[in-house]
Amino acid sequence: MNGLFTLYFIHVVISPSPLSLPLSLSLSLSLPPLSLSLSLCLFKKIMRDLLLHLDAGKDSFSLSFFLSLSLSLSLSLSTYIYLSIYLSIYLYIYIYIYIYINFLLLLLLLLLLLRLLLLPSFFFFFFSFFFSSSSFFFFFFPSSSFPPSSSPPSSPPSSSSPPPSPPPPPSSSSSSSSSSSMCLGIM
Repeated sequence: MNGLFTLYFIHVVISPSPLSLPLSLSLSLSLPPLSLSLSLCLFKKIMRDLLLHLDAGKDSFSLSFFLSLSLSLSLSLSTYIYLSIYLSIYLYIYIYIYIYINFLLLLLLLLLLLRLLLLPSFFFFFFSFFFSSSSFFFFFFPSSSFPPSSSPPSSPPSSSSPPPSPPPPPSSSSSSSSSSSMCLGIM
């Protein structure tokens, strides 16, 4: 029974530590003789009680019945102990293997992702994919299909533009013709 309590203590209290699996395995190797001695002690006690309270000559049927019952009980108890111990050990082994495999796969995935990010070809692939997707978008949705933007209002002429030139002065021929017409009108 001390071995069973020790195994229970190891599985429940020290289960997060990685030493629990080898400790439980080493303890399970020493548990079959413990369980056998437990079943033998139980069988001897039942036999002693039966020999004290029953007469073997007068009640041989009941004696053989109780003997077979005690033996089957002790064997079933030891079998139950063996099965519970080995099933718990196999379950722990499976859980540890599953956790370790998942941890290794996650680590491998992170390393591959880091390696992929450090490669220059990854950036080339990313930018080529980006530009190809943008060209695909502009191929199917050209700029003429979008509504034209409102034209900005015309700006007033800037102050740096030159002022308009004054009209040219009248020529001398036109002035002489006008003066002669005035003289003719007076006369």
